[in-house]
Amino acid sequence: MVLSGTNCPVQAGVQEVAEATVRCFRRAIPAAVPGIVFLSGGQSAKLATEHLNAMNAIGNCPMGT
Repeated sequence: MVLSGTNCPVQAGVQEVAEATVRCFRRAIPAAVPGIVFLSGGQSAKLATEHLNAMNAIGNCPMGT
């Protein structure tokens, strides 16, 4: 997931994180990859779920999220 650094004074919003992450996937991960598994990376369960939900809402992702 494309996230702002922990000490960054301006944290990216949920939609910005989702868009940047999906854009990165589309550019770097072959469509043949069937899925991606995430760890929270220190995010709260609520925030991680919000990010994943926003990524799924974007759709048209070559691999499942």
